[in-house]
Amino acid sequence: MTRTGDWKLIASFGDSFDASGHYRLGPELALFHLSEDSGEETDLASPHPEHARELQRQQRTWIRAMGAEIPDSNPHHDPTWALRETRAKPGRN
Repeated sequence: MTRTGDWKLIASFGDSFDASGHYRLGPELALFHLSEDSGEETDLASPHPEHARELQRQQRTWIRAMGAEIPDSNPHHDPTWALRETRAKPGRN
């Protein structure tokens, strides 16, 4: 989360769930203008991409300044491995 003035950015670095509870693949940005939307109900990242990119740049600069790594996708991830042991148990199709 990064905030500058009334603008607030929430960045997910991996998969997430949307407001409806649907699973979404990949990183995502959500941008809110708090003086107009204190309940953070209207995501403005699409209509205001310049604000989203600037806050994301500020967030990444801060993360690096703290000596932390910025999360990235796992280059060794094999999606065919997911639940392989469970599928291999006797009685499973």
